[in-house]
This record gives sequence, structure tokens and C-alpha cells, in this order.
Amino acid sequence: MQLQTLLNSNFDLAYIYRGNARDDNGDPRGAIADYNKSLQFNPKNASAYYNLGITYERLEDYTLAIANYTKTIELSLQLHLCNHLVRTYLCRDRDILFH
Repeated sequence: MQLQTLLNSNFDLAYIYRGNARDDNGDPRGAIADYNKSLQFNPKNASAYYNLGITYERLEDYTLAIANYTKTIELSLQLHLCNHLVRTYLCRDRDILFH
């Protein structure tokens, strides 16, 4: 049982790395699937939420980007991440105002 626990603890990182590669190669939907799979192994992985936020922001899905950036901040308490959250709010609100 300990070996399985050890293996599972690394699966979340493997899915994040593959998600990053997919996103870098123009497959944001595949990246999202991998980040979500990572969260199945480790629901408290702030990196997965952060990468989801970035990917959703690039797709201009600001609601999901905000939700994932917020979760990242809750889990990691790294205040520099607030910049991403504020920028996404501004992009979302700009789109609301000018469309």
C-alpha cells in the first residue's frame, strides 16, 4: 500500500507537466483535462489551479480563471498571485463594459 501511495503522489506532478506541454503546443483543452486529472490525485495542488487559471485566462474564460486563481491563493497564500487575479478581473470587466 505504501508503494501505491508513493506512486500516486507523483502522478499529480506528471499530469501538470503534461498539461504544460499541451498548453505550450496549442492544446489548451488537453491541458485543462490534465490539470483536472492532477487534482484528482491531489486536490490541494496549488500549481494545478494556477495553471488552470492561466489557461482559462488565455481562452478568455475569465469566470473560470478567477475561480482557479482564487483557489490558488487560498491554498498557497502567495500574494504575488493576486496580480493574476486582479488582471483577470480587469479583463473580464473590460469585456463586459465594451461589448
